[in-house]
Amino acid sequence: MDLYSAVLLLLMIFLPIGWLCIAKEYALKKALIELLPKSKGISEEVLGGLALFCILVLSFLIVSLLLTALGLNDLEKVSEVIAQEKNNMLEFSLFMVFAVFAEEYFFRSFLIKRFALFFSKFFSKIKKIEKDFVKKASSVSAIIFSTLIFAFAHFGYESVAQIIGAFLLGLILAYWFFKNNSLLQNYLGHLFYNLLVIVIYIVFT
Repeated sequence: MDLYSAVLLLLMIFLPIGWLCIAKEYALKKALIELLPKSKGISEEVLGGLALFCILVLSFLIVSLLLTALGLNDLEKVSEVIAQEKNNMLEFSLFMVFAVFAEEYFFRSFLIKRFALFFSKFFSKIKKIEKDFVKKASSVSAIIFSTLIFAFAHFGYESVAQIIGAFLLGLILAYWFFKNNSLLQNYLGHLFYNLLVIVIYIVFT
């Protein structure tokens, strides 16, 4: 893990806490309760994570086929990045464990809720809009905008397919979190998916 990656991970972990405690004047305990939703029980969390993992893998296959058919599949650029880490695979895997948590914690557990509150206030100011519509519109907007930021965070690979794939898979992750409010399920599903993709790249490239 280089210095840039380490600093980025620390920012993703501590920025949400700082924002809630300083800007929103939350007590630390209240901020942590919001950012780290209570576990629903280990069996439910693991099964939920595995279900999410299966959905992500199936979606990856469909997206890859579509991008190949459209001539936009340039995932070899991602393979090149992973290939550079072959000699440090243990370190890279450990980094992945922390990076996936930071991503789910920041993009889902923090950003989605922030955007949902923002759009809820925004749509509520528009007259003649029913409360049910406000709730649905704010939820959809929060999912889309948090996922857009998540997708552009993957720009470092310089792969169009990676950005498109990150956006589409990010939508699934965002929807899953919004539906289940489980950071652990998202973390497990996302982690298993990333590790599988790495194994595939190593074996077949």
